[in-house]
Parts: sequence; structure tokens; C-alpha cells
Amino acid sequence: MASSTQGLARLCHPHILRLVEVIDSEEILFIISEYVRGGNLLDHLMEHGALTEEEARGRFRQLVSALQYCHRRAVIHRDLKLENVLLDLAGSAKLADFGFCSLEPSGPLSTFCGTPGYMAPEVMQLQPYDGPPADICSLGVLLHAMLAGSLPLWGEDFHAMQRSMLLGAYSPPRLVWRQCARLLRGLLTLDPGKRKTLQEVMFDPWVNWSQPRLRPYREPPADTMATWGTNEMLKAHQPQGGGHASPPSSLPSNKAQCCRASPHCTAWRRALEPRGRRAGSEPVLPTWLREAGRQQPSKKPQSGPKAAEPDGTLPSLDWGPATPSPAPP
Repeated sequence: MASSTQGLARLCHPHILRLVEVIDSEEILFIISEYVRGGNLLDHLMEHGALTEEEARGRFRQLVSALQYCHRRAVIHRDLKLENVLLDLAGSAKLADFGFCSLEPSGPLSTFCGTPGYMAPEVMQLQPYDGPPADICSLGVLLHAMLAGSLPLWGEDFHAMQRSMLLGAYSPPRLVWRQCARLLRGLLTLDPGKRKTLQEVMFDPWVNWSQPRLRPYREPPADTMATWGTNEMLKAHQPQGGGHASPPSSLPSNKAQCCRASPHCTAWRRALEPRGRRAGSEPVLPTWLREAGRQQPSKKPQSGPKAAEPDGTLPSLDWGPATPSPAPP
């Protein structure tokens, strides 16, 4: 859990689930994150079937951008799978669940973790492995699943999956462009040293077909993020007097310990600030949150009208169908 919160706390990307706050009440650890309404990619595929290449390309570009950003910030995900890709109401993908992530690895990793069916061959062989190539192999599994509606690797148990993977007999989904099939083979090759890098993926012709060339994501300057998300919800939760509350560096020992998110995400923090808090004042753990682990509510509370969702989101990479264009050679 510590690695999950530490990993998310250093990330602020439009296609990564945003960590808002972590509250440690000594009895319960509360993780407050962005709410993504559209469910996960697995449920979407089970309900609607495989994606078209245009749809898969758009979401794949978003995941490539998110993963490249993670690796640039020395965060290795290690559990890329359909369930860990969330979709918002616009259909944009958001990478989630950093529970197995590795932070700033200084050498090969040895922890066996992840989900069978998505693991890289070197991980399934229980060998030391480099984090980025292992993530890239799992990314290839995601692309195959989006295009085929199923995983490229099947087996009744882990050992059957392991044997199937080590055979190296990968077949791309039917009826995909040759460039897409070539990309998939480059992502899912057995030898991690010959596997495509994220830089190569960002230059790939299929990835950039009918789209602007994919480039590494750049965080907006921290001072410009103060104006990001200026909607009615944010205005309603600003402290009286028009100022912004400054989060304290530490809290007294008799109060909940808070570990806050990246300074680039200040707008979402302000959205959660209680109305009327004075600048510099210390946040107090709400009563309902303090008592949550000690007693269960006597009856389910009545559901009232839902608050408006903040519209101040970071700009998303387009995923929808592009302007019709002829197929690549």
C-alpha cells in the first residue's frame, strides 16, 4: 500500500488516476482519489466486444503516454491489465492501481508480481528482470486484448500459461493492418533486449497514423495549475476572503497523518478544502471519517442529489475516430 500511494503521489498525468489525498488515522488508511465513472476496460470489452483499430489506437496512445511518463518519473507499474485501465465518460483511459509498482529501481527486479496472462516471459520464468521491458510486454497484451477481445495467452493454470508463453508462437488478431501486427510482435517478443522501447513505440507508424506524432507528456508549470479547474465547485470550496489554504507540512501527533499528492495537483486539493477554512489552518479529520472504522451505520443513508463533478480536467489525448483516411500500405 505504501508503494501504491508513494507512486501515485509523484504522478500527475491526464491518463493516470489522480491521487488527491492519503489520510492515516492509525486504524484505517484512507486513500482519496479521482472518481472515474466509466468503469474499467475489461467490463467495457465484455459488454461491447473488441474495439476498432481507431478506438484501440486512441486508447493505446493514451496508455503509452501515461506509461512513458511513469518510467520517466522512475515508477514501474508491474501490473498492467484490463481491470487497471479505467474509462471516464468520454471514453478516455486512465491507468490505475499502482499497488505492485516499484519506485526508482537501481537494478534488475526480482519480485514475482503481476497477473498471469499479462506477465512478461522473464517474469513468468521467475528470473531477475528489468522493469520497463516487462511493462512494455504487458502493454502489448493490452493492445492485443483491445483488438481481439481476448488475451493472447491462455491456459488452465499458471504452468500451462507459462508453457504457452515460452513457445513464442504469437499470432496477432485477424484483420488488423500489417503495421499493427508488426507492432504487436515487437511488443510481445520473448527476448526483452529485442522488445520495442517506448521511444520506438511513440515513433511507430501505426501509433501515429492519422494522428499527430505522439510526444512525451510535459507537466504544466506548477504556478499555472492554480487556474486549472476554475469551475463552480472549486469556487464554492475556496476559503473565505478569496485566498487559498496552505497545506501544513505536518500535523500534531493526536490528529490524522496526511500525505498529500504532487504539488501539480493543487486544484483538486482545493476542491476538497472545507468552505470557510482560514489560510494556514490545519485540516481536522471529519467525524464521519474518524468513526468509520469503529462502527457501522445503523441504516443506509438516503441518497440525495449528486454534486456537480469538477470539469477542470487536464486535457486528454483524443481517442475517438479520426477523420476517415485511406489505410496505410
